[in-house]
Amino acid sequence: MTITESYLNKLTYIHHKTSIGDVYFFENFFIGEFYEGLDLNFENFEEVTHLIKRYYQNKPFGFIANRINSYA
Repeated sequence: MTITESYLNKLTYIHHKTSIGDVYFFENFFIGEFYEGLDLNFENFEEVTHLIKRYYQNKPFGFIANRINSYA
């Protein structure tokens, strides 16, 4: 189930479509829904890292990877 299909859709968030998938920023946590078949690494996560620094600066936050695709 994606974020837009869940109860979290009723909460306030900021959505970004990045080169590696969709990222949703909430007050104290963010959720990443990454593209199927993606090999996540420091290099391709850099775009998301910049967004994290912009939104949370020095505040603590949590990270949830919403795995909507099959990972066998």
